[in-house]
Amino acid sequence: GPRNGATGFRANVRDPLVDTLVGPGKAWEVETVEIGGYPRQVFKGAPFNLAQLYRQAMRYPERLMGVQGDVSITYAEGFARAAALAAALAGRFGVKRGTTVAVVTANRAEWIIATLAITALGGVAALVNSRGVAEEMLRAIDKVGCTLAILDAACDATIAAECPDPAWPRVVIGAPSAPLRTGRDADFDALCAPVAGLAFQPLEMARTDGAIILFTSGTTGFPKGALLSHGALTHSVAVATLMGTLQDMRYEAESGEALPAHQRAMATPAVILGPMFHLSGIMPILRALSLGTTIHIMGKWNADIAFDMIENVGMTRLSFVPAMVFDMFRNPRATPELLAQVRYMVNGAAPLNLQLVEQIKARMPHCQLANGYGQTEATAWTCGI
Repeated sequence: GPRNGATGFRANVRDPLVDTLVGPGKAWEVETVEIGGYPRQVFKGAPFNLAQLYRQAMRYPERLMGVQGDVSITYAEGFARAAALAAALAGRFGVKRGTTVAVVTANRAEWIIATLAITALGGVAALVNSRGVAEEMLRAIDKVGCTLAILDAACDATIAAECPDPAWPRVVIGAPSAPLRTGRDADFDALCAPVAGLAFQPLEMARTDGAIILFTSGTTGFPKGALLSHGALTHSVAVATLMGTLQDMRYEAESGEALPAHQRAMATPAVILGPMFHLSGIMPILRALSLGTTIHIMGKWNADIAFDMIENVGMTRLSFVPAMVFDMFRNPRATPELLAQVRYMVNGAAPLNLQLVEQIKARMPHCQLANGYGQTEATAWTCGI
């Protein structure tokens, strides 16, 4: 497509709605900056490190940050716990800029607190696949040089059966399977008990500084650690907010229906159906933090969870792999009324079966359908169709 003025942005001439959002003086203005010795296009004014993104979330202390079952925490409570944990990690375990800390948990609110605290110190959170066997988790922790591991009790028990006395200290969420070693290990809840007067103060980092490590699928060998930078993560969040706004505009243009405020992209909650050690879990969390919306944390996928979210939480957007929609369509709760509440779905990770596309068209005729493609090393977004 043609270049858009002096910014060098290559406009998407197939979708004129993009030009109403991206360009000089517009909400997603693009500028060119030098990153790592190369010119890169970024969104002007968008956060370029996690500290700036977290400060956006800190504007909404009374809003709900996370909900999991009957447990909920506000943004004020979440950041107070993260501040206490960060102080303990720094003072007791020496976590600082560049320190790599493993986070080995199932989907839970403590995952958010741990990742906030580690990255606020300038450390790198290595997000280990918590569904692996002990050998796989230990290999990942060792491969990227973790000096500390934050584990939930289930993962701690799995690892302890293979390695009862690991070289690194353990911070355990819940009742540990093996006793905490005096002077080495610690209880997570004790470390993140809020401290009066202690504020959450995330460290300003460069765009190119590492923030998290994800582990690749390992299709050509053992999983490899992919270091994702502060700039890459925050840019991906900015792309996600742009895409959400574009989805709203496209839906209204094609349906002729005005979306109510609570169903617009900037207001909808994040529903975490994928694992938090994967970009399908991480990116919705970071996007929710940037907007101050609520993060609903689910367990392992099943169709009833999705219908609960549609019915009780108002989930109108669904990121899915094809098997998830097959599951939903086979469920007796897949009534036209509930399915009609989903306005937008984006498929990823696997190609869409054409028979499934026809079913979606027939049973969800007013739902926008898109394909997304990304990869771990590219911090989620490569293209969206």
